Amino acid sequence: MGTRADHSVPSHNLSHHLAHAPLHRPAATASTAPDPFRRRLSLDGELPHSSVRPDGDSADEDYQEGLFQVYPSAFDAGLDVSACSKAGWEPVRGSLSTGGPMHGVEVRKENQDAFCVLAPLQTEAALPINPRYDSASPPPLQVFLGVFDGHGAEGRPIAHYARDYISNMSRDAADKLVRTPATTRTGRDRDNRNSGPTAELHKQRLETLKAAFSRAERGLTENEVGIDHVFSGTTAVVAWIFGRDMYTAWTGDSRCVIGRAQSAEHGRNRFKAVDCSHDQKPVRPDEKRRVRSAGGRIARWQRNMGPLRVWLPRDWTPGLAMTRSIGDTVLSEYGVSPIPEVTYLSLGAQDSFIVLASDGVWEFMTSQEVVDFIGRMRREGRSASDASDALVREAVRRWRRNEVVVDDTTAVVMWMGWENEEEERAKRPGEMLLNKPKNLFEKTKAKVSMKPASLGVHLIGEDGQLGDFVCKNDVFQSV
Repeated sequence: MGTRADHSVPSHNLSHHLAHAPLHRPAATASTAPDPFRRRLSLDGELPHSSVRPDGDSADEDYQEGLFQVYPSAFDAGLDVSACSKAGWEPVRGSLSTGGPMHGVEVRKENQDAFCVLAPLQTEAALPINPRYDSASPPPLQVFLGVFDGHGAEGRPIAHYARDYISNMSRDAADKLVRTPATTRTGRDRDNRNSGPTAELHKQRLETLKAAFSRAERGLTENEVGIDHVFSGTTAVVAWIFGRDMYTAWTGDSRCVIGRAQSAEHGRNRFKAVDCSHDQKPVRPDEKRRVRSAGGRIARWQRNMGPLRVWLPRDWTPGLAMTRSIGDTVLSEYGVSPIPEVTYLSLGAQDSFIVLASDGVWEFMTSQEVVDFIGRMRREGRSASDASDALVREAVRRWRRNEVVVDDTTAVVMWMGWENEEEERAKRPGEMLLNKPKNLFEKTKAKVSMKPASLGVHLIGEDGQLGDFVCKNDVFQSV
């Protein structure tokens, strides 16, 4: 995220940005006027949209931002997964002669996003051997996906630190938490979501994810890592999949969405967006109450500019546009916490793909728009790599149409291989299938039932019980 105004920066920097902003914006025409409910005001003011890029596209692909480990067992399970991360652009601020903005010139900024793709989460050597299972019933494959969006002066190292810490801690716990809730139910209906040992497993996995997030921040504060965490931080969203069981944990406004196949219309499948995370922003009533009860102050900049932000009780700093973060410890005692919310979804045959992305994607695209965009590529038989690249390009295009800066933008896309082999080959004769028809993540010869295992996303309570999950990401997207 970096220098974009809706993240934590010291108050003197905000004042400096406002000093160069014009008092009035030029009137927009009907064809170009941005929707005021979707567009965030930039504290950088109005700068020209046409620009010269001194550095060209030399940093077009930021592969160094990712921890990407995909092994053959993932492809055997019918998966295709990829990620794309691009640094944003920002106007050059000041010239040698005047100190004012250099109109029409922009440079590539430092990419403060990071991501991880671990498929499987377990090491390959550990997969075939597990004392809990015989050779006929090996453990289900685990997959771990994550996106981290840093902000502030030290946003990049914090995002990388959180990515490595959370993924390593989850990998250490992978074998201990391998049993799936579905297999632990005995003599009970699958829809009895709060029954017996299932709740205990949910609780264990919830505690593991919460500990990973909170200890990542503690590592910044207690260890001598040399990273300033007071006015810098990162979001985090991870999807941890055990066979059919998917857990999503998040802090901040990075997001995870499922693309769920609907009944065919005119011979073509449509996809519905299923949000697995709910952006933690000050506009959320429950998050607003939580922060205010801890003494934090929520207001727009000088009460009337930009989105709602979190401030110190008696100072216009730091102006954080999210209510939870790993880092930003200046606000720790005022309600800004690294503790994630965690949801559970029992994946079914209709769940076709997963998208995790930083808010560089979600700023100008709703969850449904993203799923429609990716769904078209899914129907066309394109690869996950094509889909993640195209989504990031589309997000950048929308930033250029709506803003004077371009945020760092990262997307992870995973196809899930539910399709019946005969049906798929009949639809696409002579083609090599990207997704081999196997029971998702499970090393078994049994064919997957096309009946979905579950349709609902549930919020996991402290006791492991599954509760209702009410998500309004698209309603609150840019209020």
